[in-house]
Amino acid sequence: MFDIKDKVIVITGGAGVLGGSLATYLLKQGAKIIVLSRTIESINAKIETLKGIGGEYDGYVCDVLNKSMLQEVKNKILNKYGSIDALINAAGGNMPGATIAPENSFFDLKMDDFRKVSQLNLEGTVL
Repeated sequence: MFDIKDKVIVITGGAGVLGGSLATYLLKQGAKIIVLSRTIESINAKIETLKGIGGEYDGYVCDVLNKSMLQEVKNKILNKYGSIDALINAAGGNMPGATIAPENSFFDLKMDDFRKVSQLNLEGTVL
């Protein structure tokens, strides 16, 4: 539909199932992929799978809820690649206490867990 060859695409949650699949597909299309994840172990595991594809890719440890860390990683990417052409937010998650199991009611929702999930999925996206 459009050409993404040599475009720099940053993927938060890029080592997860959804973000990792996107990273793999977009790398195969010729994009330069930057994987962001919370742990170096998850980044290294994803980078290992990307090596078999070829192309240009990189990874940085980053927490989407940490604004200063996001700024620092953004600056590193801009210094190395010159631009960020696209951002895909695949970071997110859920917790058992933030959902309502079939045997429970709305009143069983754990508000602390709900807040954590909302912060990650909403605030993390905005930051």
